Amino acid sequence: MIRYVARRTIAALATLLVVSIVVFVAGRLAGDPRSHLLGDDATPDQYAALGQKLGLDQPLYVQYFKYLGLLVRGDFGDSISQHRPTLELIGQRMPATLELALVAFLFATVLGLALGVFAAARRGRITDKIIQFVGLTGQALPSFWLGIMLIFLFAVHLRWLPASGMRHWDSIILPAVALGWYFLASFLGLMRSSMLDVLDAEYITMAKSRGLSPLSITWKHAARNALLAPLTFVGVTLGTLITGSLVIETVFAWPGLGKLSIDAVLAADYPLLQGCVIVFTALYMGAALVVDLLYVLVDPRVRLFDAGKEGV
Repeated sequence: MIRYVARRTIAALATLLVVSIVVFVAGRLAGDPRSHLLGDDATPDQYAALGQKLGLDQPLYVQYFKYLGLLVRGDFGDSISQHRPTLELIGQRMPATLELALVAFLFATVLGLALGVFAAARRGRITDKIIQFVGLTGQALPSFWLGIMLIFLFAVHLRWLPASGMRHWDSIILPAVALGWYFLASFLGLMRSSMLDVLDAEYITMAKSRGLSPLSITWKHAARNALLAPLTFVGVTLGTLITGSLVIETVFAWPGLGKLSIDAVLAADYPLLQGCVIVFTALYMGAALVVDLLYVLVDPRVRLFDAGKEGV
């Protein structure tokens, strides 16, 4: 067990190292921050002085190793555009992103799993076809386009919900729906497929022969056993929702890490952009690591299979 955890932890740290290299290079390719800070009227001497202050006059590998050393010590540097510690800015925006991801997660899992059970219990009927169509649209429609359509319908036309920002409790409804719709469709499809397999099992036939009500058979016996397959997808969904909120936060002007990342790209703010991506990656890898450990606790065969591969 300890070796398994150690291997997974080392793999996560190696992934973070690779991501730090990629984001460092990508940040440098995004543009020169001096053009944003100094403007077009700056003299070459001013450019050179600011470049020396920011460390841009040194070779890229020197800049990277300095950045990595600070990163290991928990120092993400200062934002070039906002002149504040990067970690402070990320800490201020983190709660908004986590709140949006959590609401989208609950929306996708609860409604998706319920609709999947409902569709399987009425397979072949018009209700089943309508629910399957909902799942198809969820997997086919881009989240940014869905977000724009939701704004047009519920904010502009009907005026039921706010179009952007984070002012009242109802501000989160539209972005959470737009962010969670794809995962709702995925949960729906997985739960329906799993339910159909369970409903054809022999013990369900025996339950019907004993005179149990259809409601009891569907929810008490079939749904509980059908949950095993979709739950494996649930484990990584929250991490994906956190890291995938960038586009939705931009569409709805949601003040989270995604919006902060876009602002950092537009301002060529290297430290802020690098900090956001590293935090996003750490959150995702942390969620994946927790899921791996839970799999081992729930099903020890995962650990045995992993050990067997080492012996081959």
